[in-house]
Amino acid sequence: MSKVLKISLPFVAGALFALIIMSSFNLFQTANAQPPGYYQPNMEQALGNLHAARINLEVSSPDKGGHRVQALELVNQAIFQVRQGMAFAAE
Repeated sequence: MSKVLKISLPFVAGALFALIIMSSFNLFQTANAQPPGYYQPNMEQALGNLHAARINLEVSSPDKGGHRVQALELVNQAIFQVRQGMAFAAE
């Protein structure tokens, strides 16, 4: 049973990562319709990387002395800050 779980967790993580990548292509296409200065490729890439990091942290083994949980919280905060920065630049 544990072998099935070890095989399925990376599969689920990979599937989620693929979904994020596929959705980012849609973001890139809709970004072209936005006013000039709105589309920020570096911030978009950072956001995608942070989402991938969050997935990796979520599927890793839970017992890391509290560091995995703290890292997950910091990644969530970083995602929020990147989105805030993008919204500010779009104003």
